[in-house]
Amino acid sequence: MFGASLVERKGCEYLLRAFQMLREKYSNIKLIIAGGGELLNPLRELSHDLGIDDSVEFKGRVSHTEMLKLMNNCSIFVLPSWDEAFGVVYLEAMSLKKPVIATLNEGITDIIVDGENGFLVKKKDVNSLVNKLTKLIEDEDLEN
Repeated sequence: MFGASLVERKGCEYLLRAFQMLREKYSNIKLIIAGGGELLNPLRELSHDLGIDDSVEFKGRVSHTEMLKLMNNCSIFVLPSWDEAFGVVYLEAMSLKKPVIATLNEGITDIIVDGENGFLVKKKDVNSLVNKLTKLIEDEDLEN
């Protein structure tokens, strides 16, 4: 699951591209994207162009309560954003016992230690996302 405003620095484009690569191996996975913003329609189009729109659900802008419900029902929370001072949304997902994927060298690295209490990926790096997501998908113990 991805939950944030749909602007470039949140990294949703890179997550969609990683998801396309993962879908080739794991046909039953699904991606929920919660958030509104200037890139909502372009990201929907990208999802269609990548051939993954049947497995990606865009929820649009949701209330905080709905965001927490979505997080509670997801297996993995991913927000590969940059230029973040600190993201409370990561802590919310962690409090719900969800594995979190965030970006290296951002404010959240004050809290997340890669491989210990979350996972960190390189900025704008599709392969880094694929590697961490694959690790989580294949090792169910890491999801808890």
